Amino acid sequence: MEIIPIFEHRLYAVQWDGNELDALRTLLNQWADPLYLSRFYQEHSRDMPRQWNLVEFVDQVAREHDEIEMLLTGASELETLGLETFFVPLFNEEYQIKPRALRKGRTGFRRSILRVYAIRIDTDCYLISGGAIKLTRTMQEAPHTLLELRKLYRLADYLKDQGVDTQYDFASFLSFKSLE
Repeated sequence: MEIIPIFEHRLYAVQWDGNELDALRTLLNQWADPLYLSRFYQEHSRDMPRQWNLVEFVDQVAREHDEIEMLLTGASELETLGLETFFVPLFNEEYQIKPRALRKGRTGFRRSILRVYAIRIDTDCYLISGGAIKLTRTMQEAPHTLLELRKLYRLADYLKDQGVDTQYDFASFLSFKSLE
C-alpha cells in the first residue's frame, strides 16, 4: 500500500497493492467509463432507484462524477470549500469526532449515489480508501459496498497500528515512509 498526495497536507489517496492508480483516480476513471457503467447497471439494475433505465443511470453518474472531480482535483475549489463540508460521518448516528474517523463524501445532488470513502486524519485532512456507486440503504447490503467498508476498516486499523491519531502523526508517518 502506498499513500499518494492529491493536495499536500490536506488530501491523500491510497494506492492499494496491485493497482496502477490511487483510489481517487481509479474511481474517477471507472465513473467516466461507459463500459464499466453499463456492466455495473446490468449487475445492479434491481437496486436502481425508481427503476432507472441505463441512460438515466449514466446521466446521474456523469453529473455527480463531474462535481466530485471538480471538487477533489480542482485546487481553487478545494481552498474555498474545505473538505469538512464534503466528507461527512460514514454512519449517520455518529456525533463525536474521534481519531481515524470513517467518512463518506458525496455530492449535494438529491439522492446522490456516488460515494468517496475516506479516513479523517484531522481537520481538513483526509485519506481516501476507495468509493462506490451506492444504491442500497446500507453498505452491508451489497458485496461491492461491503468490500469498501472492509477497506476502510483495514486502513483505519493500519493507521492505528502506525500510531496515527493526528495530522502531525500522519506527517511524521509519511516522512518516515519516504525514508524507507
